[in-house]
Amino acid sequence: MWKIPFITKKNFQLNIKNTVIAYYDAIKSVDLIKFNNNLIDPIKLIFDMKIY
Repeated sequence: MWKIPFITKKNFQLNIKNTVIAYYDAIKSVDLIKFNNNLIDPIKLIFDMKIY
């Protein structure tokens, strides 16, 4: 049973799918040189590990 009244389950799933696709497209442009120039964010690292 879906208990969130302000959004349908289908729209919620579509939003999550679009967010993950946009995130994946954004990180494709990061190469090793750019990666090594940035500090490691532990929260982002955990998110990346769980999603990908």
